Amino acid sequence: MDGHLSELGNGKYRCRISFVDSLGNRVQKSKTFKASGKKEARDIMRDFRAECVKNTEPQTLMTLQDLYNNFVEYHGRDVQTATMTFYGDMWKHLKSYYKTNLDVIKPNTIRAMLEIAPANSRTRKGIYQLLSAMFNYALHSDLIIYNPCVNVKTPQYKAPKKKTLSKEQKDVLREAVALHPQKYQVIYYLTLTLGFRREEVCSLKWSDIDFENKRLCINRTAAVVKGHGTVVKDEAKTERAKDYLPLTDKHIKVLKDYQTYSEFEKKRYGIQTDFLFYQKNGGVISLSAVSHWFSELCASLGIKGITFHSLRHTCATDLLQNGADIATVAAILRDSVATVEATYVHSDETAKRKAIENLYND
Repeated sequence: MDGHLSELGNGKYRCRISFVDSLGNRVQKSKTFKASGKKEARDIMRDFRAECVKNTEPQTLMTLQDLYNNFVEYHGRDVQTATMTFYGDMWKHLKSYYKTNLDVIKPNTIRAMLEIAPANSRTRKGIYQLLSAMFNYALHSDLIIYNPCVNVKTPQYKAPKKKTLSKEQKDVLREAVALHPQKYQVIYYLTLTLGFRREEVCSLKWSDIDFENKRLCINRTAAVVKGHGTVVKDEAKTERAKDYLPLTDKHIKVLKDYQTYSEFEKKRYGIQTDFLFYQKNGGVISLSAVSHWFSELCASLGIKGITFHSLRHTCATDLLQNGADIATVAAILRDSVATVEATYVHSDETAKRKAIENLYND
């Protein structure tokens, strides 16, 4: 907030401003002045606030590195682990700007920072997202008086077309997966048929599954944190992700068969955990291990360009091609209708061709 403005009459105004300097000290100032109207008065108050902030010495000494550290320590508590990990990856690209003072960072400085990454790249947009979040945090914490990212155009990035498994590839994978440990068989099946994100399926617990009513709920998500490995947070990726997912009779059978095996294994090795997929120390299965397993499996079968996340895309595409409406697909994927439309509908060439052929098949 800029401050509080009071009209005294006869063209006189009084403004009171308040802000926190980079050392955490609350600073309050006031000024009485004449103006031709409220618009000019607000402009004078804004300039007065800018001058006061600028003259606060600790503010000018704060660097981009100081802001990032502050941002991670305080703002990071309210942000998902995966997001902060992503921000950390983007931060590495800004190494040459770590010691830059905040008071000299202008829109052109932000544009120069973006030039570090190639145009139309995910990295360039990611750097912008990090900087925008950092300066928004600084603005609301009264560390700066405006966000220099506001006057910088958001970088464009068009994600490549989502790759999905063909029917032939699914058949080959089904036979191959059957030869692998049971936990990987279940992870593969649940992800392919329910569209799980890797972070969701790996963090499932038995308490999330309601066998009686044939449904499950996602109550948490996992993320890879540097220096800590796979970490689970008791929060879903989105609010919609917490909705119950219905399970078929086959899902129930697969899960109960695996539960029997899991209980035997845990008793044999003295493992105590409620996670469906775990390590021998009882901790959640490593996300990296799951990705590596699937990548190695695809490589051994000569399947190229497919990642573990492709299973989610395959699930969505199969649902659409089998007649499910967009709203239902979005609900199953625990995603927004807009995201499903933007990500899958336009790229479903097979469905479009089939619809046209059916329309004019006479």
